[in-house]
Amino acid sequence: MTALALDGSSQARRRTWKSQTTGNEYRVWVEKDAFHAEWVNVPEDMARHGAYLHTLCRYTGSKWVGASESLLPCTVGKGPDRRIVNWCKLETQIEIDSIAQSRIIGRGQTIKQVDCQSCKPLETGWAAFVWVPKR
Repeated sequence: MTALALDGSSQARRRTWKSQTTGNEYRVWVEKDAFHAEWVNVPEDMARHGAYLHTLCRYTGSKWVGASESLLPCTVGKGPDRRIVNWCKLETQIEIDSIAQSRIIGRGQTIKQVDCQSCKPLETGWAAFVWVPKR
C-alpha cells in the first residue's frame, strides 16, 4: 500500500494510532518514502527519564521496512522485587505489511532478555501487531 493510503493527500498529516496489543499510542506520518512513528503516551515516570520510541521505515518491495530506536528502563526481578537498574538505548527491526484508513498491520522485533549492564540484547524474537486509529 502506498503512503497515500495513510492520509489521502500528498502532504502527510500526523495521526494518532493505538496498538491493540500494548495500548501504546503512536503519532504516525508519512513523508515522501519514509514512514515515521513516535510513542506519544509514554508513562509520566518513564518520560521524566527521557524514555522514547521512534520508528523510521522505507518502502521496500511490498512493505515498509526499518528500525525503531528506543530508550527504555532495563529491569531485574519480578513483582514487588522488580527494579530499574539501567536505562538502555536499543534498536529493533520493524516491518509494516499494510497501511489502511482503519488499521496498520506489521511485526516488530522483540527483546526478550537484555544484559542490563551493557544494554546488549541476549534473546530476541518477533511479534505481530495491529494499530487502529485512536478515537
